[in-house]
Amino acid sequence: MPRYKEITGDTTVYSAAAWWRECDPSMQVIALSSAVAQKKIHALMKVEATSARDDGSFRSVQQALGDIKWTGPDHAFKLKDLVSARELPNAIRDLENAGYYYPEMP
Repeated sequence: MPRYKEITGDTTVYSAAAWWRECDPSMQVIALSSAVAQKKIHALMKVEATSARDDGSFRSVQQALGDIKWTGPDHAFKLKDLVSARELPNAIRDLENAGYYYPEMP
């Protein structure tokens, strides 16, 4: 497993989020690079779309993906501005070990 640089609350990170049409965001990823954030949010979207197809809500994964909207990792943030103080240790651990973190969703 790769080990990334030492991460702190002041580390620059990128975030991407996704949601079902007409809903609040239900998927989010924080990553050390915008490319990883985009790759991971698309992976989450595909999992959700596959689940929706499997439960009969949609005829195909592609149709389900059409109902999922997302916003990309266009801006950099400080990690401490995106996660709670309670979440910070877990976020640091995951970012150091994998380069990305799935934060808790409200």
